[in-house]
This record gives sequence, C-alpha cells and structure tokens, in this order.
Amino acid sequence: MPALPLTNNGKVDKQALLSQLPFNSHTAQAGRSAMEASLSAAAPTAGVSGRDLHAEVSAVWCDVLEVEQVAPDAPFFTVGGNSLLANVLATKLSTRFNIDLPLTEVFQYSTINAQCDYLSTKVTNPIAAPVRVPEPIHPAKPTTADQAIAMIGLSCHYPDSQDAQAFWQNLIEGKNFVRHSQCAESDAAMIWLDTWVEGQDAFDPGFFNLSEKQARTMSYAQRQLLLHAWKAVEDAGYRNEQIPNTGVYISASGGDLTDLNLHDKFSNGEFVLNAEDYVASTLNQPGTLPTSISYHLGLTGPSLFVHSNCSSSLSALALACSALKAGEIDYAIVGAACLFPQR
Repeated sequence: MPALPLTNNGKVDKQALLSQLPFNSHTAQAGRSAMEASLSAAAPTAGVSGRDLHAEVSAVWCDVLEVEQVAPDAPFFTVGGNSLLANVLATKLSTRFNIDLPLTEVFQYSTINAQCDYLSTKVTNPIAAPVRVPEPIHPAKPTTADQAIAMIGLSCHYPDSQDAQAFWQNLIEGKNFVRHSQCAESDAAMIWLDTWVEGQDAFDPGFFNLSEKQARTMSYAQRQLLLHAWKAVEDAGYRNEQIPNTGVYISASGGDLTDLNLHDKFSNGEFVLNAEDYVASTLNQPGTLPTSISYHLGLTGPSLFVHSNCSSSLSALALACSALKAGEIDYAIVGAACLFPQR
C-alpha cells in the first residue's frame, strides 16, 4: 500500500482503507449489518417512532458538526468528527433523550443509523417535542400622558405671605416683597434690602415629639421644612403613614444653616464647642434636612439634599420627577428654604 487513503479534511478514509485490506470487506460489512439488524430486532415498538428518532439524532449530529445534513451511514469521524466533538455528541444525545450515553458507545455505533438502532433500545419514553419558549411580551412604552405627574399638595411661607393662598393673592396684586431695611439709615454708602419672613421662628416641637431643647438645636430652615412637609401631606389629603414610599428632595441656603449656636465660641485662641453646640452643628448639616423629614414622617424613600447653586430647587424637582417616572417611589416631597437668623 503506497499511502493511506485520506478524506477531504485530511483524515484517514476508513472505508477506503477497509476495502484495501487482505480480508474480504464484504464480510466485514455483512458483520456490521448483522449487528445493526439484531439491534433493530431488539428495539421496543412502543413509545418511540423510528422516523422521529432518526430526525432527532440527525439534528444533534448537524448541530455538533455545524453542517446542514449528514448521510445516515457515514461514520462520525469521516464527516468531520473528532474525539472532542465525540464528547459533545455524547453529552447532547444524553441530554436530549434523558439517558446515560457512554463515550465508548459513540465510537462503537459511529453512524446515525447505528446510533438510532442503539438508542431505540434505551429510550423508553416518547420523544417530547422541543419546548418552544414564547417570546417575552414587552409592555408598550409609556406615553407622555402615562407619565404625567400631578402636584397634589402644597404648603409655603414667604415674606408677607403666611400660606399659599396669601402668596397667590399677593402675586395677583403685584405686591413687592422686597423692602428697604432699617439698617439703610446707618450706612449711606449702601442700600440694604430686606425680604424677612415673619414668624419663621414659630414652631411647636411637641407636635413632632421633640423637646424644646431639641428644637433649639434645629435651624429655622430645618424647623420650617419639617413643618411645611407635614402641611403639604395634609393638604394632599393623606396621613404620612399612608404614603411610606415617598422620596424627599430638599435644597436650602441661608445664614442659619452653619452658624446656629456657634457664635463667639473662641476662648484664648481655641475653638470651644460644648455638647449642645456639637449636636446643633451635626443636626444642621445640609444632608440632615431631608433625612430629618423622612425620619419624623416615617417615610422610607430616598432622602436627598440637592445643591446646584441657583438651580437647586429645580434640580431637586427634576430628580423627584425622574424617580417617580422610573417607579422608584410613589410620592415625592420637594422643598427649599432660604432663611436667616431672627433679628
């Protein structure tokens, strides 16, 4: 024999090699046919259709070999198979027919016909049709109308305006809330303007289960924001325990946020801070303003302090709207304060 016969992919052509061996190749073929016939005779008649089994095995072969079709009598290793793919084939056939197919059986029964005859003795249940997973149903994208947001409660306190109704009436009348300060007479070089909010120091600590000592450590902004957050919920017709999934978005500025109870605390060049002053400085940090509202009203949504200079209030409102549209919260409280210490 001058050379071993090869297939198109460079492997040994076993069929051609078999025909060149000294013994009668027809005898070997007859032996294989007898073995396949005996397997066919032993196949159970109930449960599995031979045609369905053949189609299923062929589909697995094509999947493993990545081809469109395979001749039913072509050996696995002559149509592109190798030892690695043989493992894959054994695994896929075992999974598909819910049996334990040893790798050695793939080598022994190396054609589709032979494997079908072998599997027909192992598969006792009807072949289930491949399960078709339905396409996921995606809800229609919400329209602008579906994402509409309503303002259902309001509370505010402005100069010369104790509530929203008074503020609206003053706007209708075109009233100017800015007036000259009494300090203007003492400094002719400057014109002082005043937008004082009367009654900003009025606060009932007992209503929120706070002691008077605790209230004294709270800035005017913190007191008023807590008070008007509660009033806004009341104006909406709710009790705070009915709307736990509510986010709180607050912005604030003013002279009382950082200086409360911290004046004249220097002694001999050192900064002396007693316990009450320390509590005041901690509770009046900007981030405490929204979390204090969430705590006292029993709200479990996000509590964010928003600062973007002159756009802080609108930024807080935009964040609240985004959270509402995303379904992260059911309600939102948005507030802002700009207050200065009592004169």
